[in-house]
Amino acid sequence: MSYQFIHIQTYGDSARSVGQNENHVNTAQQVFGEAMRLPDYSLHVDNPLPAHCVGGTHTVEELARRRSELLLSIREEVVSKTRKTYERRLRKDAQTLYTEIHSHPMKCSVLQENYEQNRVIINQWLTLLLKDFENRMPSGIEWSAVLHRDEEYVHAHILAINAGDPKLNAASLHCGKNAASRYRAAHGTSSAIPPLPKPELLPRSRRPRKPKLARKQQTRVRNQRKYETAIFEWEQACTRIHQENQKRLRLWHQENSAHLREARKHRTHVPEMKAYDDAMRALQDHYHDAVGKPCGLLRDGPRKERLSTVEHATRKRQAAKLAKDIKNVKHMRRETAAEAQNIADKTKTFVKNLEAREARLLLREEEIVRREKNLTGRVSAFDKLEVAMEETLFAAERGEIFFSPRGFQISNPNITEKLKKFLNPDLRTTPERKFFARFLKLIRRTGASSAGPSRILTEKTPAEDLGRPSF
Repeated sequence: MSYQFIHIQTYGDSARSVGQNENHVNTAQQVFGEAMRLPDYSLHVDNPLPAHCVGGTHTVEELARRRSELLLSIREEVVSKTRKTYERRLRKDAQTLYTEIHSHPMKCSVLQENYEQNRVIINQWLTLLLKDFENRMPSGIEWSAVLHRDEEYVHAHILAINAGDPKLNAASLHCGKNAASRYRAAHGTSSAIPPLPKPELLPRSRRPRKPKLARKQQTRVRNQRKYETAIFEWEQACTRIHQENQKRLRLWHQENSAHLREARKHRTHVPEMKAYDDAMRALQDHYHDAVGKPCGLLRDGPRKERLSTVEHATRKRQAAKLAKDIKNVKHMRRETAAEAQNIADKTKTFVKNLEAREARLLLREEEIVRREKNLTGRVSAFDKLEVAMEETLFAAERGEIFFSPRGFQISNPNITEKLKKFLNPDLRTTPERKFFARFLKLIRRTGASSAGPSRILTEKTPAEDLGRPSF
C-alpha cells in the first residue's frame, strides 16, 4: 500500500452488522475494547501489544467512562400512541460514538527493523493527521487517539463523543451523514425508497386469569389444574401465533428485499446519497492536501485507475518527490520567516534606541532652555542688584540712609519704592536679596567701626522705619 487510508464511522450500544457480513457486528463497547486491546476484543490479532495514546482530551478508558456517565444522565421525551408524554433513556441504537481509522503504508515489521529512522516518518504522519482532525472537528468534543503496531500496517484509531450535544449525536460529526441530513432538512422530503407495507400480525390471546383462592381444598386443587391446563393451551397457541407471525415477517423481508433491489435498478440517483458521496470525496481530497501529500502518499490506489506496476511505481516516486519538495519549501519558508523576524527585531531595536536617543536629546534641550532662562533671570536680577547697591551707596553718601549695629534707618521716603524689593523683610528670600543683605552687613560694620556710635539714632531724625532686619 502506498496510498492514504482514512475510514470514518459512527456506533451505538446496539449491535450492527459490518458490511454484508451478518456474523460480524460492531458496538460501541466492542470499538472501545479493540482500541484498548482488551483480550476479548483482540482475537483478530495474533500477538496483541498495548495501545499507545498519542493525543486527545482523555485516554480511551476515561473517554469510555465519560460516555457512560453522559448516557446515564440523558433523558429523552417520547410521545406514546395515546398522546401521552413520558421520559426514557436514550435509545440503544442512537449513534453516540464517532470513530476514525487512519492507516499508514508502512508495515509494522518494517517499523521495527529500523525503528529510529522510521519513527520520524510515523511521527510526522501522526502530527499532521491529529492537527487536521482538530481543525475539522467543532468545539466541545472530547476525544482520544491511540496507535496500534501489532497488525500488518501501522494505524491509528480516533474515538470522539459529541459532548456538547444534548443527545451525543455523533452523526453531526460524520461529514457524509451531516451533508445528507442538511440536504433532507433543506428540501423537506426524503428520496428513500418506501418499503412494502408490513403484514398484519396475528394478535395473541389474553393470558388466562389465575383463579381466586377457594375455601375447600378439593376446589382449590381442581381450579389449579384447570388453570395449569389453560396456561399450557395458551402457551401452545402463543407459540403457533408466534411461528405464524415469524413466517409472515420472513416472507415480507424476502419480498421487500426483492422490491428494494428492483426499485434501485430503475432509480437514477439519490440526492441524499450524492450529497453523502460528495462530502466523503471532499474529505479525501482535503485529507490528501493536509496529510497525504506532505507524507508522500497517493490520493488513490492503483486499482481505481487500473495502473500497471510500472505506472504505479512512477506515481509513488512522484509522490515521494512532491513530499520532499513540500518539505524543502516549508524549510525555506521557516528560514525566510526567521530572517524576516530577525530583521524586524533589529529594526524594532533600532527604532527603540533612536526614540530613546531623541528623548534624551529633547530632555537635554529642555535642560539647556531651562538653564538659559535661569541664567537670564539671574543676570537680570543681578543687574537690578547692581543698581540697588549703587543707589544704596549714593544714598548713604548723601546721608539718606543711616546704619547702626542694630539696623538701619531711611530719612528719604523716595528711596523706599526703589529699594523696597531689597529692603522689605516680608518678601521672599532670593539669592540677590541674600547678597544684598550681606552687602548691607558689610556697610554697617564698616560704618560702625570707623565712626563709632552713630548719631542718627535720635528723636530729631525724621525717617520712615521699614523695619530693622537683623542682618
